[in-house]
Amino acid sequence: MRTYHPKRASKRWLEGAPDYVLSCHDTPKYHDRYTVFFGGKLWDENMGRTVMFLGLSEGGASYWGELESYNRQNAGKKVRWLDLPERVREAVISRVNEGEGDE
Repeated sequence: MRTYHPKRASKRWLEGAPDYVLSCHDTPKYHDRYTVFFGGKLWDENMGRTVMFLGLSEGGASYWGELESYNRQNAGKKVRWLDLPERVREAVISRVNEGEGDE
């Protein structure tokens, strides 16, 4: 039986993104409008089909969550990494780096 690995969006969507980013989404009607899903070093086969995500506001406030990978399409419109506000991209990288000290 093959081990599941969450799929990344294509290069067009992830240009300039860290290799652990799977996809980025935008739901403008919510305060925490941006959702960034993670794989790579932030995913382990023991997670099954669950992936981690960060929900972020335009101001950079964020929270961690988990979701079944197949539900990513419900996280809003898919957007390019480079279309996220710079402050949001910086918050993503900062939060991931912050968590690396926990290992």
